[in-house]
Amino acid sequence: MNINEAIEATAKKQKECRLAFAKYLFLGILFIIVLPVGGGFAVWHLFENRLAPLFFIIIYIPFFQAALMANASRVTSELGDYKAFYKDVFVRAAIRGIDPNFNYDPFAGISRKEFRKIGIYSPDEFRAEDQIGGIYNGIKFSLSEAIDIPNGATLEIGDSAALNLLSAIIFAWEAMKDMQAFSGSVLVCELYKKFSGQTIVASRTLNTKFIGEKEQMDDTLFNDEFRVFTDDKVGARYLLTPAFMERLRELKIRFAGEMGVSAAFMDDKFYLFLNGAKNKFETTLFSPPPSLEDAAGIKNEISELLSIIDELNLNSDLSGAAILAD
Repeated sequence: MNINEAIEATAKKQKECRLAFAKYLFLGILFIIVLPVGGGFAVWHLFENRLAPLFFIIIYIPFFQAALMANASRVTSELGDYKAFYKDVFVRAAIRGIDPNFNYDPFAGISRKEFRKIGIYSPDEFRAEDQIGGIYNGIKFSLSEAIDIPNGATLEIGDSAALNLLSAIIFAWEAMKDMQAFSGSVLVCELYKKFSGQTIVASRTLNTKFIGEKEQMDDTLFNDEFRVFTDDKVGARYLLTPAFMERLRELKIRFAGEMGVSAAFMDDKFYLFLNGAKNKFETTLFSPPPSLEDAAGIKNEISELLSIIDELNLNSDLSGAAILAD
C-alpha cells in the first residue's frame, strides 16, 4: 500500500470510528441519564406516588450497570481501534517511504534486560514501542520509543517514629528512581568491528547515572555536560574523539534540549538515548486526518535521527581506527 492509499484508508477508518464513537456515546447518555430520569418522572405521574420513582430506579439499576459497562467498553474500543489502524497502515506506509526494506513493529522496542544492563536510567515500570529496524549506510540499527514509567511514590506517616523513618527512606529511594525515569527515543547500532570494555556517556542531569569511577576528557565543555564512566580508559579515548564529543553536544541541542542525551558503547553496540524526544507516532480519534504533510514530517524526523549514524561516523571512524582491535 502506497502512502496515498494509506492516507485514504486511514481517513476512512477514522470517519467510521468517529461515527461509532458518537453512536455509543449517545446510547450511553440515553440509557444512563435520559431513560432513568424520564422513566422516573413518568412513573411518578402515572402512579401519583412519590416513592414510585425510587422503585423504578432500583429496578433500573441492573440495566444502568449493563449499559454503562457496554457503552464504556465500546467507546474505548473505538478509540483504540483507530490508534492501532493509524500505526499499522499510515505510519507503516510513511516509514516504507524512507526505505522499503525498513521494518516497523508498533509493539516492539529495546528490551527491558538490555535497557537495565546499560544502567544510565532507572529501569522500573519500563515499556518500549514503535520499533523501526533495518540497515542504514551499512549499519544495522533499531530505533524505538522507550518510556520508564515513574512509580508515583507516596510518603505514609503513622504513629511509630521508626516506621516513619523507614517510610521516609523508602520514599526518598523511590523518588530518586522516579527522577531517573526515561521518556524518549533510543537508537541502537550494531558495530561490525568488535571492541573491548564498556564506556558510558551520561548527560549531567539529575535523572542519569552518577555513581562510579569517572574519566575526565580533554574537552572542558564536554565535561560540563557529560559524565564518562569506563572500564577501559585507553579505549574510551579512542572512542570519544574530539569530533565525536562535539557532535554529541550538538545532538543534545537539536534533539533533546534540557532533558539531555546519553550514550553507551558495550557488547559491540552503540546506544544513543534522546531523553525528552517527542513521541512521534501517536494520534487521537479527533485529530485531523493524516496527510501527505504528516507523512513527510515522519519521514524527515526519522531520516534526521538516522543521520546521527553519519554525524557520529559510526560507519567509519568508530568501526576502524577509533575502536581497539580484539
